[in-house]
Amino acid sequence: MCSDSKSVYKKFTSENNIRHGCLNLSRGEIVKKDIVHIKNVNAYHSRLKEWMRRFNGVATKYLDNYLSWYRCLDEFNMDIDSLTILLRAKSADDYTTNHFR
Repeated sequence: MCSDSKSVYKKFTSENNIRHGCLNLSRGEIVKKDIVHIKNVNAYHSRLKEWMRRFNGVATKYLDNYLSWYRCLDEFNMDIDSLTILLRAKSADDYTTNHFR
């Protein structure tokens, strides 16, 4: 997880055994050891919000589905056919457990 240095993030990542890259944004720190890069996180978040605007809000119940759909589109630079999306959705368990490790 990449975040600023607020204590709530440190506590959450520690309690959940999550690696945490912490940046001090008030000192202008946006990159640490060429690994943690807050600009990438901010850019992804911005693209996701822009894409989701078309839905005028989504039910929390379905948020995982929208995030998976967007992640797939984003990975293929929005150039993906519906069959590939369906095949990826069918194998979602394999994708989510292997893609981010």
